[in-house]
Amino acid sequence: MYIFNDWATVLIPCKHNERHHGGIVSSTDTDNKLEWKKHKRLMLDADGSASARVSVRSVDCLERTGTNEDYEAWSRKWHCIISNPDKTPTKFDCLEISGNPTKWLNKGHNVWGSQDMAAAFFDWVKEVLSVLGIELSLWEYNQLKNGYVMPMRMDITSNMRVDASSDVKRLLNAIQQQADSRYQNRSAVGTTAYFGKDSRVKSIVFYDKHVEFMNQTKKKKFKGKLGNNLGTVLVETQGLIRYELKLKSQWFRTKHFNTLYGFFNYMDNNSLMEDELDKLNLGQLDMSDDEINKKEALLMESLKGQRVRNSVMNSFYYWKQGNVVKDRVQKDTFYKHRKIIEPITGIDIKNQRVIEGKGKVVPLITYVRASFSSPGKEYSDLIYQPASSTLKQG
Repeated sequence: MYIFNDWATVLIPCKHNERHHGGIVSSTDTDNKLEWKKHKRLMLDADGSASARVSVRSVDCLERTGTNEDYEAWSRKWHCIISNPDKTPTKFDCLEISGNPTKWLNKGHNVWGSQDMAAAFFDWVKEVLSVLGIELSLWEYNQLKNGYVMPMRMDITSNMRVDASSDVKRLLNAIQQQADSRYQNRSAVGTTAYFGKDSRVKSIVFYDKHVEFMNQTKKKKFKGKLGNNLGTVLVETQGLIRYELKLKSQWFRTKHFNTLYGFFNYMDNNSLMEDELDKLNLGQLDMSDDEINKKEALLMESLKGQRVRNSVMNSFYYWKQGNVVKDRVQKDTFYKHRKIIEPITGIDIKNQRVIEGKGKVVPLITYVRASFSSPGKEYSDLIYQPASSTLKQG
């Protein structure tokens, strides 16, 4: 599977005294006395491209945690702070950087990015710091290069390709109706399917990349920035379905990934994207009517002479007709029938069968598992490729 990083929010070690911010929002009472004030994030553009915008803000440990917490106990979690050999007191210990590394490095487009996520991340942060005019100390630079920075959010992305544009909508409709997330129910907006959208741990998104890109091209600034490459990018998006896994701060804490070094090494040795996709339990949508009829006959024969035969077969018929079985029978009955049907037929009736037309089944599993794609030849030349890999030293 071709995987790249489409968003990152991190804290990097960066001792400094002058606050980096994008202005101040404040509130006063009726007597014009200050109630509170908040520093906005400083927004940076890559070569003037708003689509590649990155936000930056200075971070002070005590300011982030609040004065009621034990500073020393808290800061031990942050390897980029506690072991800094420079003991010179400064107002700010870290810099928070949040944005899309792929869009920044590709100068605005993010259909595909570099598979060397670690090296691309390193180059992205270096460029952002260069725009800010910040020069890290040797120790801070090595911490960044070796991945000893704190991850707050990472969006890991891949693409699936289908043969026809009409198949994109059919497949997304099927995902919206069929998929079942273990950690939070599905939701949908237009042709976008969300799983765990409001979760503080992780969420998954599927959407039509071509539609999303066409919406971006309505912006003159974005369109002009791509120039002669617009046609190449446009062709590349046709028939693409984006699959994004958004990992939040609580996910990193649960997995004990205090640094990006640990996370990127985990990604190198584990099939995280595939595993999360499997957890969605995308149902038996690649089965033909003939196959299902054979399963039905097998189920009837296996239950011959049993008292539950008729009620179990009724639940199976509900599923076969594309109904949500759980909505048609009592809860206890549903789970009882599910345990009977699955071992015999291999069909899990908790997954709704999606039918289009007369008996035509959308082959969801075939599309999802067989069509993970990689960039076309012309688009490959537009992808930023890091000069060398990093985060391998340990």
